[in-house]
Formats: sequence, structure tokens, C-alpha cells
Amino acid sequence: AALQSNVASSLRWLSLDLVGPTQPSVLEPLCRLRHLQALRILNGVVGLPECIGDVTTLLALDIRGGFLGDFKPIAGESSTPLPKSMNRLSNLVFFVAFEQGQIECKFGPKCPPHSGCEPSFQTVADREETGKFICEDIHKAWREDLNELPIFEWRKIELFWVDANRLTTTEGFFQRAAKAWPVLRTIDLYDNDIALDAGGMLAFANHPLLHQVQLQQNRFSGVLPADLVNGSTPMSLLHVEKNPLLEGCFPSKASKVGSLSHKGTRIVVKSDCPAATVQNLAKSEL
Repeated sequence: AALQSNVASSLRWLSLDLVGPTQPSVLEPLCRLRHLQALRILNGVVGLPECIGDVTTLLALDIRGGFLGDFKPIAGESSTPLPKSMNRLSNLVFFVAFEQGQIECKFGPKCPPHSGCEPSFQTVADREETGKFICEDIHKAWREDLNELPIFEWRKIELFWVDANRLTTTEGFFQRAAKAWPVLRTIDLYDNDIALDAGGMLAFANHPLLHQVQLQQNRFSGVLPADLVNGSTPMSLLHVEKNPLLEGCFPSKASKVGSLSHKGTRIVVKSDCPAATVQNLAKSEL
């Protein structure tokens, strides 16, 4: 719909609840909102228009429950659901894009729709009457390499939530993110398909504001640095469950060890961690 000029010049906060998959071109009028600070588009984003990078006043962008996995490039437009122009959103503080392409239904004969549907981590954990599933014959999961996303110019980002997708990444992501996001407070990467050496998390060990890290149900391996709970960060929640190849030894007297949830890993918490653990941690920093 056309936006009146007086509305476009004054709007600061906008929430849209879509009714199904919506292509980037349909959202192009949003780029005229040059004073917009908070944008929430629920249940329908297939991709964002290239011009979204012009809305540099944005502080918060929430596109949860969309369909980024269904994105198909169109000639002359962005080749990815999150266009490269998003690197220009240098004032962004909050970014939310969890649960792309998921089907929600009440458990019964037709829920899940068929045996090939995969329940989300939260569905299995919560055991409620309704559940959320990825059924790739209905909507594709969002599969991209985090290292390829236009997110590393967001120096003011505090909240980064992209859980419950099928995202991957390559080595160096944690080191790159820790350098790019100096005021990060919370990062949710759980319920994805990330196969990475968790030693890279050492890059976050001295982040002064980081209090929540969620990595559960991925394919992390290697040694998770105990430095994350030694008091160098204000860590209050460190969840790494269901990463069966993940190892580590966390001293029971560490000031923030109570934040650690590690069921389904090889991590142990005890009073005397071996010196070999310290050596492994040192190696992971290289």
C-alpha cells in the first residue's frame, strides 16, 4: 500500500503480521521510512528488499517466523534473502530471525503432517499441546553460512537471535563475531546445524556485557573454554546441551559455573580439572 509522505517522515515503530510468504519486492515501500527505528515483520518474510540498507536509523529488526529458506533469486535483485546492503545498518542493536519456515500445529492425527517433519528443540523440551516442525516438502529450512551473512558491520548489536533454523558456519565465525560485536549481550544459535570447534568461543571470554549464550542441539565439538564462566563475562546462561562431541572440564568453584547447562555433552564439572584442559584451551586460542 502507498505510504503518505507525512507518515513516511514521522513513523518510528512499525509491526506487520503477514498472512503467508511475502516476496522482497512487496516490502520495498518500507525503505521510504527513513526515520524508522523498530521494524517487526512476523510470519511471512521470504527476503528483504535491497533498499532496506537505506533505513540506517533502524535499531531493531525482527523477522521471526518467516520463510527465508523459500527465497529464490530474481534477476536484478538480491541473490540472498538478507541483501548485502544490510551491512549498512550500523545502528542496529537487536536482530531476530528465528524459526524460519516452521509449521505450528496441535498434536493429533495430522500433527505433525508426516513422519519426515523434524520437531524443533523447543517442542521436544517443552512437551506442550502444540509443536513446531520443519517439514521441508512444505517450506524449506533456512540454510546459510553465518560467515556469509551481512552482519559484521553491526558494531552496536546487543542481541542476535537466529535459533531454530538450519544455519551452518565455517571456522573463524566466533573470532570474527567477537571482534565485530563489542557490546554483544545475548546470542542464540541453538537448534541449527553448526559443526564447529567450540574452542573459538574463547574469543568471547572477556566480553564485558555477554550474559547469554545458547548453542544447544548443534554439532559442536572440541573443548568449550572454561574461561566463559570464570567471571570475565557477566554470564548468567550458557546452554550447550545435545552436542554429543562437545568436551570440557569446568571448575565447580568458578564464579559463573551455575550458568552452565550441558546435558548430552562430554563436559564435566568438578573441583579439580586436569592441567591438560588448560593446555587445550591455550591451543584453541591460536
